Amino acid sequence: MWPFHPRNSRLLTRGKQKFTITSMKAHEFYEKIKSDNMSGASDILDAIVEGIAELDEGELTEFISLLPQTHPSMAPILNLWDRLDRVLAAGGGRDQLLEVASAYLAEIRRSRSDVVAKAVKLIAPCERIITISRSSLVERALQQKAMLKPFELIVAESRPQREGISLAEAMSQLEAVRVTLVVDVAAVFFVQESDCVVVGADAVTPEWVVNKVGTYALALAAKHYSKPTFVLASIDKFTDERTSKMLTFVEHSPDEIMPNAPFKIRNIYFDKTPIEWGRVVS
Repeated sequence: MWPFHPRNSRLLTRGKQKFTITSMKAHEFYEKIKSDNMSGASDILDAIVEGIAELDEGELTEFISLLPQTHPSMAPILNLWDRLDRVLAAGGGRDQLLEVASAYLAEIRRSRSDVVAKAVKLIAPCERIITISRSSLVERALQQKAMLKPFELIVAESRPQREGISLAEAMSQLEAVRVTLVVDVAAVFFVQESDCVVVGADAVTPEWVVNKVGTYALALAAKHYSKPTFVLASIDKFTDERTSKMLTFVEHSPDEIMPNAPFKIRNIYFDKTPIEWGRVVS
């Protein structure tokens, strides 16, 4: 079992977080990335690669040392750190660091497109799909499916930040998609009425898929009802021996669930699902 660590988190405006980086210092940028509790791993990685280009060499080196602490449950962040740390260990400077980060992001973007194309084909027969949270890969696949055939989408709200609502709002703008929003616990009930479960991933290890808490329950229900679960994961979501050991579940502020509660609250964002319960699309 990966360890849990407490962390104070700040609630941000609902929606995908965007950063404007001007004369950014390492600790400022670190706090902006760390405090983004709404965006998925892919969007956060994009923001990091864009933002580090605004750091001078000293600030960049400092930020890289802090990077694993921003989102230790997200493989893309740990994998980026691993590559940059190896450049530093070999004596590389700012230009080489930025080149490696840019090349890695380009490789990831190609992988994302491949995953979406494969996913659209796999979910083509599904007339009723259920998902949780707001994976950018899942959203892209659903958008492309909507251009081919109408379907129904059931979205779990994804507590505590409820980013599933923003996905439901975005998908409801598409005429071909009939959207239903449900609370997380109720989502399990609706699996039996769905054709497939489609989720993203924040990390994929040889044994587990790490994703927004509630994914385990959806996949378990799908297994029970003999419904397929598709896990969309680009190359950056897969850990190696080094980064697997760094994966950590973080506990967030209890105030996100209930401010000033007279009892203990445990607030986690991620769970881990046995990899054999679903089909990883990569």
